Amino acid sequence: MEWFADEAFWQTLYPRLFTEQRFASAAADYFETPDQDLDVLRNVKASLKKDGIFLIDVIGKEYLASRTCRTLWEESPEGELFIQHCDILPGWSRVRLQWLLIKKDRTLRFELEHNLYSGQEMVALLRKAGFSDVQIFGSLAGTPYDSSATRLVARARS
Repeated sequence: MEWFADEAFWQTLYPRLFTEQRFASAAADYFETPDQDLDVLRNVKASLKKDGIFLIDVIGKEYLASRTCRTLWEESPEGELFIQHCDILPGWSRVRLQWLLIKKDRTLRFELEHNLYSGQEMVALLRKAGFSDVQIFGSLAGTPYDSSATRLVARARS
């Protein structure tokens, strides 16, 4: 994909998406089908040591369903504008994300789609992959996965 080659895009965008305080592991939802997601999770489990811990941090269906505005924007102190828009695809199984970064005289655009999971769907997928002691939280700080959660964080043991 062309966007990987655009280093300026990632140097600017990556710190906005992945801060030092947050390890975001969204690898399990960037494939076309839940079966492919399951294959990835089985490979993760096979790669972990016995009783190893796997964390995954994604956006949950419940959070997206609660949002009335699907477009967010943020302006940096340098005047760069970052815009993110999401469209829920029919059936609520996938989301299409569009990111737009406007820097002075340059505009960078990136689009992707990925599978969506509710908290219980994520728990079921991790268990089907062979993980045990699966727990879900609303943040990496361990807050409850409830109506105020902005993230879907799952913790599972190999």
